[in-house]
Amino acid sequence: MTTRLKIERVRKGLSQEELANQVFISRATLSRIENGNSDADPEVKKRLAEILQISENDLFGDDATVTVPEAKKKPYDLYKVIYLVLLFASVLTVPYGLFLSIIALYCAVKGHYSIIRN
Repeated sequence: MTTRLKIERVRKGLSQEELANQVFISRATLSRIENGNSDADPEVKKRLAEILQISENDLFGDDATVTVPEAKKKPYDLYKVIYLVLLFASVLTVPYGLFLSIIALYCAVKGHYSIIRN
């Protein structure tokens, strides 16, 4: 379960810290409000609605809690497999190693697979 508040915050590209600073509350307080563990006072609700450009009723009304399905992960990404095969092959084959390393690097740079992503 997640709240409309969290959805709108993410949609606006704001972190909890950034939104909390704009509303003059702590990040922990905002987190409790987002998780439904605490209720915001009317002034905080008003400021949140103004910053997120959504009505207070939409943000905190009865239907403000929604179920968001988790994204299904692919078991294998084709680019990941290609990247790993090329990387392995470049280590084993010295003459073609530079060429294969460049192709593997190209895949990583294009964002198809990166070790950093995990």
